Amino acid sequence: MDVQELHHQKSVLPLTSGCLDLTGLQSEPTRLEDYDPKSERLSQALLSILSQVEDADGALGRMVDYLRGYSGAAFAGLISCQVTQQAVTVTASLNHGEPEVQLISPIIYRQLATCLQAVTSNAPASLLRSQSQEADQRLNVLQDQFLSELVGLQVTQSVGACLVLPMHQPGQLEGWLVLAQAATCSWQSELDQQLKETLPILTIGLRQYHQQKQRDSLQTALDQRDQQLQYSLGQQQRLQAEAQKQVTQLRYINQLKDDFLNTTSHELRTPLTSMTLAIRMLRRAEITRERQLTYLDILEQQCNREIGLINDLLKLRQLEANELSTQVNWVSLNPILDGLSAYHQPYFQKASLALQLTHPEQLPPLQTDADSLRQILNELLINARKYAQPGSMVEVAVELDKPTMPSALTVVVSNWGAAILPEEIPHIFDKFHRGRDATQRAIQGTGLGLALVKALVMSINGTITVSSQPVDESGSWLTRFVLLMPLSQQGTLSLAEV
Repeated sequence: MDVQELHHQKSVLPLTSGCLDLTGLQSEPTRLEDYDPKSERLSQALLSILSQVEDADGALGRMVDYLRGYSGAAFAGLISCQVTQQAVTVTASLNHGEPEVQLISPIIYRQLATCLQAVTSNAPASLLRSQSQEADQRLNVLQDQFLSELVGLQVTQSVGACLVLPMHQPGQLEGWLVLAQAATCSWQSELDQQLKETLPILTIGLRQYHQQKQRDSLQTALDQRDQQLQYSLGQQQRLQAEAQKQVTQLRYINQLKDDFLNTTSHELRTPLTSMTLAIRMLRRAEITRERQLTYLDILEQQCNREIGLINDLLKLRQLEANELSTQVNWVSLNPILDGLSAYHQPYFQKASLALQLTHPEQLPPLQTDADSLRQILNELLINARKYAQPGSMVEVAVELDKPTMPSALTVVVSNWGAAILPEEIPHIFDKFHRGRDATQRAIQGTGLGLALVKALVMSINGTITVSSQPVDESGSWLTRFVLLMPLSQQGTLSLAEV
């Protein structure tokens, strides 16, 4: 809470304890119990308190309480004079309550300082009730604006006498020692002299108290600054990590770009070379009809290969830009699988591979885009054929998630062959990414097939995952692509509309 906002009534802030630094204070600590409250050794008693009590609040509070008992006053108060006008007051109450260190509001402090300065004029002052009208007014002000604020005296209780002793250091007023009696009395000159001798000790206590508070405040500021520095360093490290991550990603993208340019150049140049050769052969006059048909077939095949590559690139771009529309209908999966199996069988036989299709006899219809589903399965079969080990089998298995009322079905395409390394798994569906085995074995492809699969699967609200695990000590690995598709799409088509 900001002390500037405190109301002048009952506006007292408690302070927390702090350590009291007694470095350089010359004294011989003695037990406080060894001192009689009426002893003439008052200075030594207060020095003993400073030496024995470690926390500043406790030391100041016990000194004031000891002064109250020593002087016989009903109330004792120690008021510091601070430039910030946030005065520390140490009070021992008329009701013999525990002494406490308090911080009074600026409004109360200014009123109190004005009153005390007018009373003392930088010299000790003894005010007695009925001594004079001015003394009565001063006592009333002290009682109403100071004592009632700090110790809660009732207005009906009057202060009969008050002794105010200013505490001076060279060129500076440090504060005041205030002693009050409920009944009118006069202060003994001997007691007055004893109290004056203790003022330097009280001043030392107050100064060390404020120094400790300043050190605590400085330490708090340093701790906060250190926390801010640590936070800034953490932010800097995070930004550096993010920058390093972006650099790594840029390098990976740049590598993909180089691979794409190299692969695309090869994939475009190879069919063009074949077509150029076929055209040259067709221009020869002595070519037979059978040779003409052969070269025409080559031209058509290589032209279709070029068209397929360009179509894949365009379709992938449309999928990424969400520009490709899908036609959702009820689709039967069995005819699609049978058609793809019949189409791929010759290619699998030529590669010394077996293609096995496993699925339940009765499959529920899918509510999806037939062309997208057909292209997904076609690309998965092409990928499995490229990477399967000769003499092995590629299996396509269809499974239902629930035997009675299925909500989704799974298509698993498995092949045995080279491994997909763990570090390659996260990038297997990236554009233009090709495994190291593809380069070593000179496997044709652009690295677009699986990227296209991923985009098509997302367009029909499906999911696809891949795993690769060793199956034996021969070095053969089982690679499985798992395609999960919902049987129906919400809000698209009902059976009644088929």
